Formats: sequence, C-alpha cells, structure tokens
Amino acid sequence: MAENKFFDKTILNGRSANIRGISLIETMVAIFLLAVMSLAVAQGSIAAQYFDKRMEITNIRRNLAISKTEQLAGVHIAFLDSSYNSNETNITLPGHSIKFSRVTTVVVNADQSRTITVTVNCDSARVCNQPLTYTTRFAKWE
Repeated sequence: MAENKFFDKTILNGRSANIRGISLIETMVAIFLLAVMSLAVAQGSIAAQYFDKRMEITNIRRNLAISKTEQLAGVHIAFLDSSYNSNETNITLPGHSIKFSRVTTVVVNADQSRTITVTVNCDSARVCNQPLTYTTRFAKWE
C-alpha cells in the first residue's frame, strides 16, 4: 500500500507536527506595505495630473500670446505703434474656468523696427506662478 507522506508529516503520534501557516502579524505587515505602496502610486498620479494641468495652462497662455502677435503681424508696419498697446482682462476659453489677462506693448525702435511684447497671466496662482512673456521684433522691409 502506498504511504501517505503528507499524513506522516502532519500527524505524529496523535499530535500535529510544527507546520505553520501565515500568522496574523505577517498578514498585517503585508497589508501595511501594500497600503504604503498604494499611497506612493496615488501621490505620483496626483503629481502627474498637476504637472499636466500646469503644462496645459502654459500652452494656452503661449497660444494667447502668439495669437496676439500674429494679429499684429497683419497690420502694416508703418501704422503699428503704441496705439496698439492694450490691456485685456477676463479672457475665458471654453472648457476652462481660469480667466486670463493679456498685456500688449508695441515699441517703435530707432531703426523703425517694432518690438512687440505680450505678457499673459491667469487668475489661478496655483497653476500660474509667474506671467508668461513673449517678445518678438518686426523689421521694416520697405
């Protein structure tokens, strides 16, 4: 007859052998380590979403500055002067609750070129910690 090796190891003279399972302390330590790792992953996910939002707002601000510069590029350079300086507030975009402001200055240089500076900021200090400034120069070709 075949011998049952499992039976021989677990029961010896009517008493159980020293075979252990997972103790409560080991289980608690494993759960604690899993919780700590889960919190680290969650924190990393939150930081990534925050960074993504900041980059999205930075791209919107950059696009607002470039669109104003492109709008001024359509004006003949002879007419482009400080009368085109502007201060726009409460600029909103669909799908965003953040309001933007845009300040545009036009400077006529000694060589008759124009320096355009557009500064864009937003009302949320959390995602806009400093204004975005875009500067370009239009040369007189005529």
